[in-house]
This record gives sequence, structure tokens and C-alpha cells, in this order.
Amino acid sequence: MTLEQLRAFEAVVKHGSVRAASLHMHKSAPSISASIRAIEDTLAIELFSRESYRLVLTSEGNAFYDKARVALRSVTELNGFSKQKWRKPPSKFVITVSHFVSESHVVSFIGRLNKAFPTMQLNLMTETFVNIAEDVNAGATDIAIAPMSSAISSELEFKYLFSVERVAVASAHSSIAQLPQPINGAALLDETQLVLKDVEQHPQLAYKSIISGAKTFLVNDLKTQKSLIMAGVGWSWLPRHMVETELRNGEIVLLDIDGYSVDTIEHFLVRKLEGNHSVVSQRIWNDAQLLSPNAIDDASA
Repeated sequence: MTLEQLRAFEAVVKHGSVRAASLHMHKSAPSISASIRAIEDTLAIELFSRESYRLVLTSEGNAFYDKARVALRSVTELNGFSKQKWRKPPSKFVITVSHFVSESHVVSFIGRLNKAFPTMQLNLMTETFVNIAEDVNAGATDIAIAPMSSAISSELEFKYLFSVERVAVASAHSSIAQLPQPINGAALLDETQLVLKDVEQHPQLAYKSIISGAKTFLVNDLKTQKSLIMAGVGWSWLPRHMVETELRNGEIVLLDIDGYSVDTIEHFLVRKLEGNHSVVSQRIWNDAQLLSPNAIDDASA
């Protein structure tokens, strides 16, 4: 059994067919099929069920695929070890964060990196979390701090960092704030809910936070959302760290909405799974993992 055979097997699983795998690997379809047969003959098992037009992993094939992925990843890491040691440090490093993350916390992290790597240009980008995974995959950003959807790309490596708490809030002077709490969802149908465009496009978050049938007002960013809330235009969910000051001085009030509990959004450190990461890139990745799970609360205290 060879590495090329394992790579051919992985490509067939990832791309769904021998033909698609051959296009991806720039090899002929017969050579891909031969690699699959060679593995099956060596192990005396069937990797795929061939009863339908589409190749489907057998139970043995599934178990072998898990082992093959680990083996291929180990080979990639070993091949990259010497390259990483001698690879020239990047002249520029891009970090992208979702706009749910506390700015003060991220800025302090960038400040530490700037001191550690004074000759390297560090770029901090704030992006809508819907596009962040695409940016990482495309190489537009080196690492990201962002939520991950249920459809996590197999091309990405990710590690949990912290959760950002979202709370329902309204201006203390708005009619919504005068409603008896807990507020029945039906009482909010005539009130304007300010909805972040990202949330509307994220089914899991939309299900948790958008009142079905209510009047909605779409906005592009959290700062605009907060300004409209302060102006009494409507109510919405915001990261707690964004409204701590206003909650303390009474400008904004928390809303206890029946059936809608306080929500948390898990944030992960994300980068491309495969790549010859330099020593500097690896150090930044390792340092970012040290971010405290309570970092958002600490930063806003």
C-alpha cells in the first residue's frame, strides 16, 4: 500500500466519484480505480459499495477512511517539519475576526504580536462571519476567530476559543421596555426587531433569535444595530460586552422573552488544515490558542 493509493482513496471519498477524483489529482480514472482495487486486495475488504451509480463507503471503508486521514495528515506534518524550520517568516500576516468579538481583546492580542514580531506587517480585519471560512479557504486570511456553521469544511483546522453571550435589549425609553416581563412573543409581533444580515443567513442563529412573523429591519453591522436600538427604533440581540456600559447606566434594558433564552455563540480559531506553516505562523497559531475562554468578559470589565 502506497501513499499515492491512500491519496487516491481519500480523493474519491471527498469528491464522490473516481472521475471527480481523477480531475482533482490530475490522474487518469483507470489509475485511480487501480489504486482503490490495490488497497482492497491488500486488506481483503471492500471499501465501497458498488450497488448504485454513486460510490458509497462500506462500514469497513468508513473505518479505514478515518485511519487513512490520520495517516495522511501525519505525513503532511512530517513533510512540512523541515520546510517549516527553514521557511522564511511571512512579511505580512492577516488575522480576521467576526464582529461579535470584543475589539479591545483582539487589539491587545495584536499588540502583543506586534511587539514579538516588529518587522512583520500585521493586518487585523473585521468580517461578517458568513464569509470568514471562505476567506480562510481562499488564502485571503492566515487565521480567523469566528463561529463555525454545522457545515464545517474538511479543509479547515479549528480549535474552540470562547463563547460570546448575546442578550435581547431595547432602549429604556422605548415602548418595548415598558412591556411586562417575561414578554410573550406575540406581544412583539408589532414591534420592530433589528436583525443582523449575517444572522438571517445563518439558520441556527435565526431559529434561536428571530421572532417568527414579527416586523424585521435588516442591518449590516452591530454598531448600526446598537445605534438604532439606542434611538428607540426597535429591539435586538447584541453581544453583552457591547452594551455593558449602557446596561449599568440604565440607557438600555434587558428583555426577558418567553421561549428565547440568553444565547451564546461559540468562536473558534481557524486556519487551513494543510499548508507549510512557518515557525512564526505556527507560533501565532499557538499563542492565539491561549486566549482565555472568559476573554470577552475580562476585556469588557
